[in-house]
Parts: sequence; structure tokens; C-alpha cells
Amino acid sequence: MSQTVILGKNARKLLKLVHLLSISVAIGGVVVLFILIGIKNTIAPTSSPFLIDYAIYKIFNDGINISFFVVIGTGLIYSIFTNWGFVRHYWVLCKWVVVLIIFGLTWGWLGPAINGTASIADSGLSITDLGGEYLLYTSSSLLYLLIQTFLLLLILLVSVWKPWGPMKSRFNIGQKKTILIADSMLRAVCKYI
Repeated sequence: MSQTVILGKNARKLLKLVHLLSISVAIGGVVVLFILIGIKNTIAPTSSPFLIDYAIYKIFNDGINISFFVVIGTGLIYSIFTNWGFVRHYWVLCKWVVVLIIFGLTWGWLGPAINGTASIADSGLSITDLGGEYLLYTSSSLLYLLIQTFLLLLILLVSVWKPWGPMKSRFNIGQKKTILIADSMLRAVCKYI
């Protein structure tokens, strides 16, 4: 692959459509999680929150996470096969840094907090028996959702306004090197999963 491959106009439009739809699902899913956590916090402490916790669990794992991976995939394609690149513009680099922060936040804290509330509610134990852990997981979920929402909105603002302009770089990472780096990173993530 000695020649640079750039996506055509129709392929870029399709890629943009998939990218925007998947980020919409991610942001919409986060909003729905806020609503469900609000509903859960208004129900009586003696009632079982399992259905709401299960809905939060499914929306997070089957909706938000999958759409986030699609966003990352389409972002990789954008960076490799269009003129935007990874390091040609400060705003693109900023978006990748924020995406990596969201990825770490989701896998390290938000996911375990949501899974923890669902597992406690699913265990059939009274919430009063495990109230401390349950409330800790619920409040952690809310805190990390707030942080994730802020970061998603930051990415959205950076995408719309495209501040900072192009980088004045002394080095140029070619498409072949970029593909090799992205491939290595994806393989490392897949081994972790």
C-alpha cells in the first residue's frame, strides 16, 4: 500500500451518517439512563428496583457501549481514509484524547457501577440488606454519567466549531504507519476484552 487511499464523496457521506447516528444513540442512551436513575430514586425503598436496574444495564451494555464502539470505528476510518488525519488538526487530536478518557472512565468505573446495581437488584436480596453498596453503585453511576455527558458534549462542541486549526507538524505520519498503529491498538484492546 504505497499509495494513499482516500474515501470518495459518497463513502464519506455514508460514513458521516453512521458516525452521527451512532453518537446520537450514545448521547440519547445517556439521557435515558439519567431519566431511569431519576425514576429509580423516586420509587419507595421497599419496592424492588430490578426492572429499572435491568433496563439501565441493557441500555448501557447493548446500546451505549455498542454505539460507542461504532463511533470509535468510524472515527478511525475518518482519521485514516480522509484528509482529517489523527494529528493534522488540534481539534481532531483533542477529540481522540477525550474519547480515550471516556473509554477509560466507562470501562473502569461506569460499567462496573451499573453492573453492580443490576447484580445487587437481581440477587433477590433486599435493598436494605445491601443498601450501602447499592447506594454507592447508584451514586457512582450518576456521577460518572454526569462526567461522561460533559465529555460527550465537549466532543460535540469541538466537532462543530473545530477550534485551533491545523497543526504545524514537522513530521508526517503516513497512512500505512497509521494503519499499523491503529491495528496494533485494536489488537491490544481486543486481547484485553
